[in-house]
Amino acid sequence: MKYSKEKIQEICGYIEGGLGYVDACHCADISYETFTVWREKHPELPEALKKAEAKFKRVNLNIIRKAALRQWQPAAWLLERKFQDEFAQKYRLGHEGKDGAAIPLVLEMRSKLKGLPADQLKKLAKSL
Repeated sequence: MKYSKEKIQEICGYIEGGLGYVDACHCADISYETFTVWREKHPELPEALKKAEAKFKRVNLNIIRKAALRQWQPAAWLLERKFQDEFAQKYRLGHEGKDGAAIPLVLEMRSKLKGLPADQLKKLAKSL
């Protein structure tokens, strides 16, 4: 496949739509290996990709902000992810160590735990 502005615009369009590099390449009918070579050989390509990703972020952040005008959860979600140290939920769990001594653990909610009700999280914590 030959490098062209049109092909790069096509790939960037897919990335602006939310696809990752591998899927964008697949949709544009080029191999990921070719894409990787292009990124190394054409210094304007990484910048174009960053711009496409930034557009995707901007569009979706605007959607979240609009939704937050109607309900508080989108704003909370955004704060939890943008400022994890300040707003992400943290759970303190205890586990018995040697001789029954408590070993404090801090478990931050991540993809597999997010959305679980507090009572299920407590049951999970007790089973550890």
